[in-house]
Amino acid sequence: MATVGPQGVSEMRVRNIVGLFGMAVLAGFLSGCNALTAVTGIPTSLKAAIAGNWEVKTNATQAVTLPEIAGAFATTNGAVTATFHTLAANACMAPNTFVSATGTTDANGNLKLTSAAFNGSTLSLTGTLAADGKTLTNATYSVTGGSCGFPVVAGTAAVAATATQYAAITGAYAGNFTDSDGDVIPVSGNFTQSTAPDANGVYHLTGNATFPGNPCLTSPAIVDSTVTGSMLSTTYSQTANGMTNTVVANGTFNADASILTVTDWTISGACGSAHGTGLFSKQ
Repeated sequence: MATVGPQGVSEMRVRNIVGLFGMAVLAGFLSGCNALTAVTGIPTSLKAAIAGNWEVKTNATQAVTLPEIAGAFATTNGAVTATFHTLAANACMAPNTFVSATGTTDANGNLKLTSAAFNGSTLSLTGTLAADGKTLTNATYSVTGGSCGFPVVAGTAAVAATATQYAAITGAYAGNFTDSDGDVIPVSGNFTQSTAPDANGVYHLTGNATFPGNPCLTSPAIVDSTVTGSMLSTTYSQTANGMTNTVVANGTFNADASILTVTDWTISGACGSAHGTGLFSKQ
C-alpha cells in the first residue's frame, strides 16, 4: 500500500502527476518541432523535386559582374544547399571558383539562399518554388559587397532573375553535325547523366556516339564532359587500328533536355579535321 506524505499526497499520486507533466512537456516539445518544421522545412511534395541542376540569370545592367550562375541544389534534413559557379566569361569569379550556399524554404515554397563569402562578396537568391519545383517565380538575385557586388539602385542591390532547373540529359538522341562547308553528317548518341553532381556542383555524362559511314568514328565514347545549367560540353575519343580520333562538342540544351544545340564541334586526329555546328533531339 502506498504511503502518504506529510502534505497528504501519496507517492503514487506524485508519480502520476510527474508522469503526466512529463508527457505534457514532451507533447508540447514535439508539437513545437512540428510547427517549426512546417515553417522552415521543405514541403514534402517539393523535397525531391528541387534537387538537381539549376541556372540563375538576369538581364539587369547592374548585374554585369555576375549575370548568370549555375549549379546543383540539394536537400538534407529539411535544409536547402547549393553549389554555384559562374557561366559568364567576363564575371568577377574565376571559372574554377565554386561557392556554397545554404537556406530554407517555408510551407508555401518561399525559398531563400545565402552564399558563403567569395571575393569579399555574398550572393543571395530568393523566390517561390513552382508547384513542380522546377522554377522559381518572383525570383530576385543579388550580390553584395566585395569585388562582385551589384550597385545599389532604388535602395536595393537585388534584381529580377529567372531560376530554372534543367532535366537530366539521359536517353537516346539523334541529329546532324553540319560542317563549315555545309556538308551534313548524321550523328546519334546515347547519354546517361550522373544522378549526383561532383563536389563543384557539376554533372557528368557517360555514353557513346555513332557517325554512320565514318570508319574512324564508328562508336567513340565520352571521355570527358560537363553539364551545368543549360550548358553542355563533351569530348569523345576512339582509337582504331592504332589511330586516335577525337570529337569535342559544346553547346546548350532546353529545360526538359529534349533539344541539344551544338554551338561548335571539332573533329581532330589521324583521319583529318573538321568543325561546325549541330542540332539533336531526344528520341
